[in-house]
Amino acid sequence: MLKAYITRSKYREEPKEERHILDVWFDSRPENAAYYETREEAESDAHAIFERKDIVIGSSEGGKHTLKNFRVEERGPREFVIFCEGPFIIEQSKGQSRPAS
Repeated sequence: MLKAYITRSKYREEPKEERHILDVWFDSRPENAAYYETREEAESDAHAIFERKDIVIGSSEGGKHTLKNFRVEERGPREFVIFCEGPFIIEQSKGQSRPAS
């Protein structure tokens, strides 16, 4: 299992039936993660948004995998990031690797 940090998330816009679909982007580097100024805000989103959605990724083991157990860690002073572990498929970009989003 690889550790990946949330860098961005966005609800899809129209059409209406896709309104509640959340797209999430990940990166293996914490410095690229979106951050919150308080642990409470990060933990709230980790549980209220990401944990409640069925965030499905292509699995390095084949097939699909639903991500669960989103957690928070402190990256720096007043910087709290959300991450999870899963069988991410690594993409290479500009000599660096990151989990596929």
